[in-house]
Amino acid sequence: MTKCAQTVTLPELQEGLTDAFRRQVGIRKPDSICSIAAATGTKDAIWKHVQAGNKIPSLLNIMLAAQAMPHGDDFLNELLEPFGFTGARRIESRETNPLSLSGDLARAITTISEALADGKIDARKRRAIVDAIRDVSRQADGLKAVG
Repeated sequence: MTKCAQTVTLPELQEGLTDAFRRQVGIRKPDSICSIAAATGTKDAIWKHVQAGNKIPSLLNIMLAAQAMPHGDDFLNELLEPFGFTGARRIESRETNPLSLSGDLARAITTISEALADGKIDARKRRAIVDAIRDVSRQADGLKAVG
């Protein structure tokens, strides 16, 4: 018999995220708020709010945080279990594949949208946009060359 996922409310999701995050990040834990913030390119304050149970970060930042955690697969499995999903595991290879390209593309889109958010593009933002596009382009070229 297949186990069906149950409906999870937003407060339950936030509580599950907070609990899973607290098990992985903090004092005497495998990771720190500073390292998660650095890995996701976000401010420490965001992750302090997550740890306090006051914020749910974007899916992209949750995935980047999990990637940075030594036991990120455990973190993701704990988050996904109420939805009926388990078995997330870390892929160690950084070879270009459709999944890594999707992640890189998502990061590039985030970089571009953040740079364009205020409608002004200065030299720093232009450089970030160009770098993001070049990185994704290189990844796509590598994927085409492989197969």
